[in-house]
Amino acid sequence: MSFSSVSSATVSANPLSTPSIILDDSNTVLDSSASFESFGSFVSTTAPWSRYDRGMDGDYVENDSEHEKMKQASKISLKNALSRVFSNAVFGKGSNFKKSDSGNGNGYGRLSCGTSLSGDDADGGGGGGGRDESLMVCENLDMARGKCGEDRVHIMISEDHGWVYVGIYDGFNGPDATDYLLKNMFSAVHDELKGFLCNRNGDNGQSFSHSYVLEALSEVMKKTEDAFLKIVDEMITSSPVLAMMGSCVLVMLMKGEHVYLMNVGDSRAVLGTRTGNHFQLTVDHNAQAREEIRRIRQEHPDDSYVVTNGRVKGYLNITRAFGAGFLKQPKQNDAMLESFKVDYIGESPYITCSPSLYHHRLCPNDKFLILSSDGLYQYLTNEEAVTKVELFTSTFPYENPAQLLIEEALSRAAKKYCMEFHELLEISQGERRRYHDDISVVIISLEGKIWHS
Repeated sequence: MSFSSVSSATVSANPLSTPSIILDDSNTVLDSSASFESFGSFVSTTAPWSRYDRGMDGDYVENDSEHEKMKQASKISLKNALSRVFSNAVFGKGSNFKKSDSGNGNGYGRLSCGTSLSGDDADGGGGGGGRDESLMVCENLDMARGKCGEDRVHIMISEDHGWVYVGIYDGFNGPDATDYLLKNMFSAVHDELKGFLCNRNGDNGQSFSHSYVLEALSEVMKKTEDAFLKIVDEMITSSPVLAMMGSCVLVMLMKGEHVYLMNVGDSRAVLGTRTGNHFQLTVDHNAQAREEIRRIRQEHPDDSYVVTNGRVKGYLNITRAFGAGFLKQPKQNDAMLESFKVDYIGESPYITCSPSLYHHRLCPNDKFLILSSDGLYQYLTNEEAVTKVELFTSTFPYENPAQLLIEEALSRAAKKYCMEFHELLEISQGERRRYHDDISVVIISLEGKIWHS
């Protein structure tokens, strides 16, 4: 099998967010909702929005007039990219890097609604991009990263060494934590696991246990958060709101037939199989999880209000997160404006950044992975998401199922609040969050494609 393309949706479930306080970096903070940029051999393409319509029974019916366009778009994809990723972990043609011709000054190409990993098309229009030398120890890396409201998505692929990295960072209270993760998490993973990532399986006689990889990911999480909280400490006097900013984190590292997952918060990785079953591979860390509530109460026996109204200290629904220093360090809570302070009892953190870790070995029955922030599951169950992706990809193999899930979630949100779909999309930034959380989706088909929203 081979990964033939990476495609993104054409509509965002997420409004714009404010600029980052910590990071004033045009290479990191994108300037539009649901925008993606890339370097390497990612090439922008254009595809129609909604070339399928709902029939009378609610199923999706193909627009025959767009069928040929869809076929042509599929031909742009690199048929050899990421080939044999689950067997020999040896990829096809290497990437071509070149200066961006976009004139935007940041050295990146902008992805629109579709993106292929085509080495054949690397010199074509719309692609190209800058090369970040700090990430090029493993050479020939392809990258796409994007901003959706306060969410950030990061996809890195090494054709030469047979691995895929996906990071979904679901932010809250501002964009700084997610911008920091977008800028630093992958490079930290790369540095910590350089030997594992930059050698093909068995190269140089080196072997790496699954526990070694998972423990390294956990160490990366700790180091990255420590560095972020240190910056917050330095800036908190002038910008106390930084102490409230945080993020859920979902990281997937796939090398060969092995999938390594790390998460804090309630973003999910859900596996769909060829037999129609589904399995959630991650753990939700939120105030609805009994084990999490029991743990927090045991750690704070003197605080009878540790969980109030289904939220930690009445503020957060999640029990583990990156950042959010005001619930981890009394000194950061003390620096907050009076109206935002919590009644911090003792010295122990109320929430933690200790991740859940999981290894999964892919088998022939596995079909696709859905990686998503929790906004998707406000309106869909795991089973519904998997069923819709299965049916849609079988009917429309060249279309983007991530786009379908976004549309379905928004349609349900609109229906819940007695609105039309287009009315929800036209609502201003502040109003949109009353109806749904930010939604980011990455779907990895084990038959050869990656789609993102």
